[in-house]
Amino acid sequence: RVPIGSLTFLGPVLVLPFSEKLSHIVAALVMVKLIESIINFAFCINVVPKLLNNIRVQSLYIGKMLRFGSWMTVSNIIGPLILYLDRFLIGTIISVTAVAYYTAPFEIVNRMMVFPGAIVGVLFPAMASIIGTNSDKAKSLFFKGVKYTFIIMFPIALIVVTFAQEGLAIWLGNEFSIKGVTVLKWLIIGGIMSSLSYFPFAVIHAAGRPDLTAKVHFFEMIMYLALASILINRFGIEGAAIA
Repeated sequence: RVPIGSLTFLGPVLVLPFSEKLSHIVAALVMVKLIESIINFAFCINVVPKLLNNIRVQSLYIGKMLRFGSWMTVSNIIGPLILYLDRFLIGTIISVTAVAYYTAPFEIVNRMMVFPGAIVGVLFPAMASIIGTNSDKAKSLFFKGVKYTFIIMFPIALIVVTFAQEGLAIWLGNEFSIKGVTVLKWLIIGGIMSSLSYFPFAVIHAAGRPDLTAKVHFFEMIMYLALASILINRFGIEGAAIA
C-alpha cells in the first residue's frame, strides 16, 4: 500500500523530465493504477488459486453488493467534495490568489494521509473477517491501528509544525511562508484527528454499515459549508483551516 500510494505522487514527477503535458501526467497515474490492479489480481490468484477455474456471477450477492456499493459511493463523492470545497469558498469569498497560499500547506498535510490509508487498507479485510465472530480480536486490531497510526503521524506532525515557517520559506519563498504558516499549523492538527478517524470509518464498513458513514458525511458537509463560510469571511484562509 505504501509503495503504490507513493507512486501516485511520484509517478507524475518521474514523467516531468520527459514531458510537461497534462495528458502524459494523467497517463502516468493511470499506469500506476493498472500496475496496482495487476499486482492485486496476482495476489488473489496466489491466495485463492481456484479463482482461475471458478469465475462466475452469483446472483445471490448482486443485490447486497449494489446496496453496499451505493452507500460507499455516497461517501466517496461527498468525502472529496468536503476535501476541496474550501478552495472554492476561498476563491469566491476572498480571491483566487488566496487559494494558492492555502493549497500549498493543505497539500503537505494531505500527503501525510498516505500512512493511515496504507495501514487501514491492510487492516480492513482482517477486521471484516472477524468482526462478527471474534469481537475481542477485532477490538485489539482497532486499537492497534489507532495506536500505530498515532505513533507514525505525531513525530511527522511535530517536525512539520516546528519547522513550518523555515520549510515553507525554502520550498516556496518568504511570502508563502508568512501567509501560509498559520494555515499549515491548523491543518496539521486537523490532519492528526483525520488520520485517527480512518479506523472507526473502516470498522463501520467492515461491520456492513456503510449507510452510517454516508449519512454522517452528508451532515458533515452541510455543517462544514456553513462553518467554513462564516470563518473564511471573518479570518480569511486561516478560517478555512480552522473549519
